[in-house]
Amino acid sequence: MSKQDLKWVIQNLLSQKSHVSETKVVRRACVAAIIRWRPHLEALPSNLSSRPLATNATEFLNQPWINDCHGQAEMLFIERAVREGDNWSGQIAFPGGKNEASDKTDLDTVVRECKEEIGVHLDTRDFIPLGILEHRNIKSLTTNTITMILIPFVFLQVAPVTPKLTIQVSEVSGTHCNVFHFIKSLHNILICKQRDTYSLSLE
Repeated sequence: MSKQDLKWVIQNLLSQKSHVSETKVVRRACVAAIIRWRPHLEALPSNLSSRPLATNATEFLNQPWINDCHGQAEMLFIERAVREGDNWSGQIAFPGGKNEASDKTDLDTVVRECKEEIGVHLDTRDFIPLGILEHRNIKSLTTNTITMILIPFVFLQVAPVTPKLTIQVSEVSGTHCNVFHFIKSLHNILICKQRDTYSLSLE
């Protein structure tokens, strides 16, 4: 994905209205789609540590190391640990998980879960939130009742170097940063029903 394509994605995310689900009687699961720009090594400035991080998307896109025709945008995925009885066992997914009583908001949930699963601190200056995609009702295949609400957040990594990941091996077996130049619109990011589970589909 080129810088112009990334700019288009960011602008569309920022212009969207947040989708709020009022359902409170079921568990809520919050996941994070984390976008980063991987510059060509020669484009990285030598004095990275002394440069202030961008505080918004406009500042980020104007950073000298983003003006790199050889760089590309990537998205972080996790591979879930294989566990017996887990419907999401071994799947490729976004980091995140279900809310707990200590979480006051959905943002609290996604920040806590990403910190626990992969050691990413989304509440630091290394990341800025871009928006929330449409909430998804996950239903039971046997009763057709809503069993969980899925809330997908989108974050932008503004730090040139990705902070070190610390994987929670009981939940995650690995991480992958994949180029997503083939994504042409936000509508291509879907949560699709496959058998008795829900997973990410890029069409």
